[in-house]
Amino acid sequence: SRLIFAVAITERNKSKTPYQMIMARSPKHNESHSLVVGWRNWTCLDFGNIEKELAAKLSDDDIKEILLSINAADRLIRLRITNCTNITGAGLAPLRGSSKLGQIDLSLAAKHQSPILDPQPALSREHVLPILDTIIQNGGAKLRYLQLPHAWRENRSTDSEFHAAIVRYKELANSRGDFCCHECSIHIRYDDYDDVSCDDEYAAEVNTCYDCMKSYCYMHDMVSKCRACEKCFCKTCSQVDFYYCCENSYCGACKAVHHCEDCGSFCDDCKITCENCNRISCQNCFEFGEEACAGYNCGVCRRTLCVDCVPMQACDYFECEKKMCAECADAEKGGVDVVHSCVDYCDASLCNSHRLYEYQQGHIECDECVRFLYESFKGNVQLLEKVKYRKRHAGLEVEEGYCPCGWCSSRPQLRFGVGQLVLCRKDQADTDRAHGKVIRLWHQFANWVEEDKWAPYLVELDDGTKGIIREDIDSEILAVPELRFKVGQCVICRVARDCWAHGWVIRIWYRDASWPEENSIDDWAPYQIELDDDEGTKVFAPSDTDQVIRAAHTK
Repeated sequence: SRLIFAVAITERNKSKTPYQMIMARSPKHNESHSLVVGWRNWTCLDFGNIEKELAAKLSDDDIKEILLSINAADRLIRLRITNCTNITGAGLAPLRGSSKLGQIDLSLAAKHQSPILDPQPALSREHVLPILDTIIQNGGAKLRYLQLPHAWRENRSTDSEFHAAIVRYKELANSRGDFCCHECSIHIRYDDYDDVSCDDEYAAEVNTCYDCMKSYCYMHDMVSKCRACEKCFCKTCSQVDFYYCCENSYCGACKAVHHCEDCGSFCDDCKITCENCNRISCQNCFEFGEEACAGYNCGVCRRTLCVDCVPMQACDYFECEKKMCAECADAEKGGVDVVHSCVDYCDASLCNSHRLYEYQQGHIECDECVRFLYESFKGNVQLLEKVKYRKRHAGLEVEEGYCPCGWCSSRPQLRFGVGQLVLCRKDQADTDRAHGKVIRLWHQFANWVEEDKWAPYLVELDDGTKGIIREDIDSEILAVPELRFKVGQCVICRVARDCWAHGWVIRIWYRDASWPEENSIDDWAPYQIELDDDEGTKVFAPSDTDQVIRAAHTK
């Protein structure tokens, strides 16, 4: 075009502006702007059609002269100041009051380029907003696509002049009767255009296609916004795909599309490349997919690998995220945080710190795991002694019945053994006691290892929960005998000298709050029974004998 020619010539002839070059090259040279371009219908002016370096050198005076030369206010329908990063916006003054402009792209970015520019361009709100206001306030305005600079949209103060201009543009769009859906002719409203809480819709077009300028309502799902270039396209002009991997939408020209057998397609941002075989997979499948496409980041060598190339060693302990490749696991075998899979024996895949904890809790009884822990903690005497205590060292040439750690022989002797039925408090703040059974002596939680803290008993209660007993004293734990009847069992009990009544056991080891003492088993009643009468009377049996309580079938 003559515009491109003029800009190019201006680079060589500094004495003339683009406007003067257009005038000089015009086949009909005349002082009237309309005669200068009368042979050409200037409806679209896109500075992206010239070289980027040339557009970046244009000044506000150059833009002004060009707009005047083509009589932009009365002719121009689309204006895109692509790459004009040197202007402040004052040169757009010839557009004041335009009733023809339907699209103004002030993003300074090309069609499929990111609008986030660095350094930020000189385009100023102080110069541009008053010009836009004259267009918006024109009763016959046709403006339906306004692409604003990304940097302007970042400042979301509702007290700013920019926000006030956004509100005025919204009111213009909502009041226009011709702003309707191309498919169903329903009136389109800009309800969220001035909502500062809407990240994607604040001061942004969401209903109109950047290319064809057709608008669609949400019911037809025809227009989508690309998160990369921040422009909207209809399905006819440019396909914008939604990627479930990152939950973003991109047009195909902005992001390369890759295919995944599990999730369909994914964008470049979600691409993971194996550093060993260069296989590409999406991030979602890489972390959570089937073994065929899954991968991991080795916590030691920091490589990104797929499981087909180098087997992964991952700790299976709850909330532990340690992962490493098999090569690093073999090379770093003695480290505390090394993950090791005992595939030949117990099939446990754990890091050494959690393997130690699981072994101390009695959940691992594999001799191979014991040997592995022994090798791993050779330099840590305190942790090694805990391994030795839990088992007699599984073939590590330690004499039977002898533990060299020293702590085993000095630990206090407990009153009860594993399997003892007890009454205990669920926690220290609980005033009531629950019935259960001792399932482990000298219990230790993972966060107690460094402080070397131990609880004398781990108890499994009748409701299935577990509790720890911190002290081996009567106020914390009481041994009780095994009773003949269970909760829910039908019984007959003596309620008077020669009177028996049917009922059901509703609780074992019952105690009324009004009773004075509770530090002896004699202060507890073996049973609480609900009688089979209209009132649902509750009584207790003071002893577990036939003279007081019997099974319902006993005469």
